[in-house]
Amino acid sequence: MPPPLPTVVGGLSLAGMAVLWRVISSKQKGDKRTLGSLFSQYVAVKAVGWLGRRQRKKLEADTLKVMQVQEETLLKRLRKNADTFYGRKYNFPCIKARHPITTYDHYRELVERIAAGEEKVIIAEKPLILAMTSGTSGKSAMLLSTKDTNTEFFLQEHWQELVKDIEQGTISRSLSLEPKVRRRLEVLMKPDNYCKGVPFYSPFYAATEGLIGVNLWPQEPHRRYLLCPRSMFCEFLPESSLDEEIPQTLLMEEVKEGESYELVITNATGLFRFDFPLLTRNVMNRTFMLFGIEA
Repeated sequence: MPPPLPTVVGGLSLAGMAVLWRVISSKQKGDKRTLGSLFSQYVAVKAVGWLGRRQRKKLEADTLKVMQVQEETLLKRLRKNADTFYGRKYNFPCIKARHPITTYDHYRELVERIAAGEEKVIIAEKPLILAMTSGTSGKSAMLLSTKDTNTEFFLQEHWQELVKDIEQGTISRSLSLEPKVRRRLEVLMKPDNYCKGVPFYSPFYAATEGLIGVNLWPQEPHRRYLLCPRSMFCEFLPESSLDEEIPQTLLMEEVKEGESYELVITNATGLFRFDFPLLTRNVMNRTFMLFGIEA
């Protein structure tokens, strides 16, 4: 007769705890840290790993139904902002039939009205801040930032520390690193004014306008980014049509492998059919929406 379920669960739990204790004990001997701190770190690492795998699976699933996901993303943006000055002007949730491709100049006066305190001009929610762009998509400009997009990227906050570490061959003490990891990095770090031999991994391609793509291949020398279908709605201007007076855009499922395109985005912070002059090349296939950044 097989053992009852509670007995089996209890046995598996004890076995799992035994393995966990062994892992933690081995780390504790090497790093001379408290059992509590090692356990907290172990749980945190496992949790982050699980969340990362879960998000990757969701992202890959979205790329396999990209037309549906992009339509949901666009309608969400338009419906949310339909009852604004801008939404009423362009009859949201309709957009492509009557909305022009835009640049920052299209929004300049509207952003100034928001800066003066007026609400529901472009977006329904009150922006957290008015953010200056870094110039990724052209000249620096003032754009809106909301709770959905107000993510502080590490390099924007700590780039000076990074430059100092590379120049002096050190690892900043402000970084919370496991001692073993810190020692390994310090062995690799040497003073370098030109970053020769220092490997760089670019996990995201992002700008003030939003998250463009994620790099899921850290070991590869050539950077490639997977476009995130739920981050923003994307249209594509073929490179061959950029000089046309009224160029026709393509959707994600219409792009061709090996061709270059300029992005046109509709995001969460009040940019609608915005010409983002970033040239991308579809370097794999349209099933996975994998693009190389050429700008």
